[in-house]
Amino acid sequence: MITADWTYKEVLVDIDILDERHNGSYLAKSLVNVLENYSILDKVASSRADNASKCDTLVSEFERSLRAKTISITDVTYGDDLNSGNTEAETEDDHDSNTQYEYDSQDEEKIESDEVISDGSKLSIFSRLRMCISKIRKSLKMRQDFIHACQIEKIKLMWLLLDCPTRWNTSYLMLERVSRYRKPFQVVLRGCKQLNRLMFEVPKRIEIVPDDGFLVRR
Repeated sequence: MITADWTYKEVLVDIDILDERHNGSYLAKSLVNVLENYSILDKVASSRADNASKCDTLVSEFERSLRAKTISITDVTYGDDLNSGNTEAETEDDHDSNTQYEYDSQDEEKIESDEVISDGSKLSIFSRLRMCISKIRKSLKMRQDFIHACQIEKIKLMWLLLDCPTRWNTSYLMLERVSRYRKPFQVVLRGCKQLNRLMFEVPKRIEIVPDDGFLVRR
């Protein structure tokens, strides 16, 4: 939701019980019904969905329903188009400490290669982050060090996230989480000689730039 003073806020409008099969058409129908019940269907200015085929159908059916009701929507994006870099904000509750993302095994082999680790300057910020986060999540000692560092900083514990190539917003979530937990993250890295070679300043600000992908500001 965007308020009158142009402030973005996340608001849970309703929770609908789905009695039928969870296909895109039925989800779109449910969405329309909820928005109509709250008399805000004509307030929708933009729509975003994940890149699953079911969501493609959901958004296209939602757009069709709006046109049938002579309601125009200025921005409908779904499927692969979401990789352009536009993203919605995600709440922490949606990605709690139990949330885990898988990533391609070939990428894992690449980022954990000793040859690659020996020269961190050859790695992109994403590769370095993935490698460091992967190591921390797999090591009991590093996880314990991370928990202890969070306790010292008096930060609510939430685990670092790994992104997944098939999920359009997980790279942003990975960056956002490690930026929020930058101090505990750096404490753990300093305690590992192997990862210490890849030490770098975790971005203080992370922004998304349309068409250009991620822009990382130090």
